[in-house]
Amino acid sequence: MSLLKGLFRSPAQKQQEAREAAIADPLIDRIVAATDKRLMHVKELRSELRAPVIAARTKIAGLIAGIPGPVEVSPAAWARDDTVRALFARAGDTAEAFSRDEATRAFFALHPGADCVGMLALEQVERRVIASALQGDQVQAEVARTTVSFREPRVLAPGADEVAVRDELVNRAFEYLGMRALQRVGAMRAQRHEMEQERSLLQAQLRLARRNGAGFGGLDVSGDPRSTANLERDLERVVGELEAAASQSLLPLLVDAIADVLANFAGHLVIEPCELSLDAMNFIVPAAEAAVRPRVAILRLAERGPFAAVLARFPCAELRAIPRFDDAAKFL
Repeated sequence: MSLLKGLFRSPAQKQQEAREAAIADPLIDRIVAATDKRLMHVKELRSELRAPVIAARTKIAGLIAGIPGPVEVSPAAWARDDTVRALFARAGDTAEAFSRDEATRAFFALHPGADCVGMLALEQVERRVIASALQGDQVQAEVARTTVSFREPRVLAPGADEVAVRDELVNRAFEYLGMRALQRVGAMRAQRHEMEQERSLLQAQLRLARRNGAGFGGLDVSGDPRSTANLERDLERVVGELEAAASQSLLPLLVDAIADVLANFAGHLVIEPCELSLDAMNFIVPAAEAAVRPRVAILRLAERGPFAAVLARFPCAELRAIPRFDDAAKFL
């Protein structure tokens, strides 16, 4: 039937399928490379994943397009840009943030004299502290306040221009979602291993229970025929569950898991506007004209975050030399 349907597709259908393949297949290839290359041998892999990939790509690309920037990240920008000053405690921290990133340094090595663009993400940490606060014209001491700090800067997808970087961020989002699906199947594999261990334990317990009546074992008052029946019932249940699990190939399960994660990616990857309102000391304050609203997006992953994310431009002139540990060891 599928062969006949292929023969009688209209030119418009073929063109539509070709457009969908051009959009989805490169992303499917990225997912396969990031998870399990054996997926390429799964029948109907692309036909199963094209629709969920295209649907997710439209939404994810929209979220990534909403990440502010490019914002220059440099000591000079720290002096004039409230967002950069909110993210970094000192002007010198800006250049160090990208100078220590190996991928960014590799970009500069291949493009001497050119600036680099990439997504800068910093872990957002909130702490409750006791500090003074200005209430009207009065300074009120020992007030519980929330301070926000940003640490462990990371650069993602360094590239030559904004368009290339945002496109690569979309690709990396799909790789991440593919890894989330792989983790789900890995948990199933671990559960199967636990059931195998439980089966072995029940078999050993059952052998002991059945030997209880042999020799002088019949004098053992702890022997209970009901416990043997319970062990047999538990063993039958575990064996049935293992047989059901063994009948399921993990690769098709991974394809299903990928499709499900893509359809529900908001449970794994969130990018939303920043609602923070900060004063000059990075204390959270009510929204007001005097407050700083950092021009960043808030990125949340399934198990990490939040992160403050911004598309950043790293000036080549600000690239710092980072001492190598092996060079430093010569002076010890």
